[in-house]
Amino acid sequence: TALSSLHSVDIREKIIKNAYQLIRNATDVKTDATEFNWNLFDTQDVVVVDLSEKDLTNATLTLPAHSLPSGQKTLIVVNGNVLFTGNHEYANTSSDSFGLILLRDKAGPEPERGNIFVHSDVQKLEGALFADGSFFNGDTADVATANTGTREKQLRLIGSLLARNTVGGSRRVGAGYFFSPWDTAGLQKAKRYDLHEIRQFDYDDVANRDANCVKNGANCEENIAAFIMRLDQKSTLLPPPGFLTE
Repeated sequence: TALSSLHSVDIREKIIKNAYQLIRNATDVKTDATEFNWNLFDTQDVVVVDLSEKDLTNATLTLPAHSLPSGQKTLIVVNGNVLFTGNHEYANTSSDSFGLILLRDKAGPEPERGNIFVHSDVQKLEGALFADGSFFNGDTADVATANTGTREKQLRLIGSLLARNTVGGSRRVGAGYFFSPWDTAGLQKAKRYDLHEIRQFDYDDVANRDANCVKNGANCEENIAAFIMRLDQKSTLLPPPGFLTE
């Protein structure tokens, strides 16, 4: 059964179950929170990084700019955060499929671990992204400062995203109408979790448009949204490990 055919709560439960099965089968679990070594995928379809023993300041795995690995591959990060510091795209879009899964042991709202952060300079991401925390813009893996500061560059994600965010939670009008994924919230907290606040690209800023837009060749992406999410159906048609139910 394809994950895309299930309810979002069922999808979350299925991916978590699948991921823990992959972890149990893993023979070489990494515990270093440094720049990720993409060469690990040369010999493994699934790479597990367990940061449970790290304190929060040392529990961030950095993903610098890199072509995504060939074939169907998945990176699983346990009790840590991920920070994308560069673009990540497929070398072969027809045959490659990449998944990223972040898990956390501690339940509850506003988790400090299990989050995906995207540096403000990053503009192109591809893959199936699953976070048991949230998806943020952030130059560091700090929830408190997420989705703040200068973030005028357009961001495009081609793939899928399942994380604990809202779409428009900070855009309601009137006191008591802002919300986070868990409850009503003040405006600043609502902005932190609102996907509308990931970036602040302004297409009408003609002087800076060319410098800040996502480029297709020499031209700006035709979609003028600040944060573009474009489904590619790989989680259905070419699922990476952990993204398919039996």
